Amino acid sequence: MSYDLMMFEPQPDVDPEITLNAILDDEVSEEPLPSLSKAESDKRNRQIIEALQGLNPNLEDSHYDSYIEIEDKESTNGIRITLFGATASVSVPYWHKGPAARQVLSEMWDYLDAMHHVAGYLAYDSQLGMIVCRRDDFDAMVDTYAHLVERHY
Repeated sequence: MSYDLMMFEPQPDVDPEITLNAILDDEVSEEPLPSLSKAESDKRNRQIIEALQGLNPNLEDSHYDSYIEIEDKESTNGIRITLFGATASVSVPYWHKGPAARQVLSEMWDYLDAMHHVAGYLAYDSQLGMIVCRRDDFDAMVDTYAHLVERHY
């Protein structure tokens, strides 16, 4: 089990909540969400990987048919970043307690910030049920993470 965030790109002139709901519901509407070509997606993913590795040179990327997984295989923090075509996810396992929880979530936010800078991604926290930002929501995320660790482990 892990604390999971979904990253998505907001659409111009569209409320991010509408974009998020369309992604979560996997709706097909009369006006589908714009998508990147394979070449554009590959370029953006390379830029994201470079930005993340600029923060942590130990991050390794593994490429699969429909996604790219990025993690620091030398670290025990368990942070995993997965890049999909139009979205990404970032997860942290529920095994960090006390100050270690705050530290690992801070590192996760460094990665989220880099992805936002490169791709314009916003972060949706499924545990809190809302789009989050570091300045306003970090403490609530740490509290929620700590509560879930305490409850399940």
